[in-house]
Amino acid sequence: MNRNVFIVFALILSNLIAQPGRPGGPGSPYGERMKMMSMWKLTEYLELDENQGDKFFPSMRVHRDGIQKIQTEEMEIFIKYKEKISAGEEISTKDVSIVLDKIQKLEQKRLDARLQFVRDSDKILGPTQQMKLLMFEGHMKKQIYNKMGEFQKQRKMKMRKDRKNRKAGK
Repeated sequence: MNRNVFIVFALILSNLIAQPGRPGGPGSPYGERMKMMSMWKLTEYLELDENQGDKFFPSMRVHRDGIQKIQTEEMEIFIKYKEKISAGEEISTKDVSIVLDKIQKLEQKRLDARLQFVRDSDKILGPTQQMKLLMFEGHMKKQIYNKMGEFQKQRKMKMRKDRKNRKAGK
């Protein structure tokens, strides 16, 4: 039971952060920049030629729009329960089960859409490129994680240097 509540809470939190129109969520200038950077990285990672890019990216946009609709459905579920929680209403075990079932169906829908997109890409991409497309999300996340780690290291080094400079200046 506690695990289910934790999963629902984590999903609510992650989806509320990614609401459209928010500074860091989809639809924000930051989100648009991330989308453009992702497209650029994907072009590079898949080694797309111009002809492939002209065919691939329109289908990619259609796929992303479908995924966005699934995310919107997910957010609507969480908004409903966030409002209940904010109003002080009790959330029952049945509510948690209902949300988990709905989320599971949406996740399956998202996975099915992703796999169908990769399958359909065989008209544009070669087998190696299709495999890379399957691996791209993990590749991109790893790059972002590594960049964040580098940023944190640089920030810590700068803070240490500033601290030393303050001590030396006293």
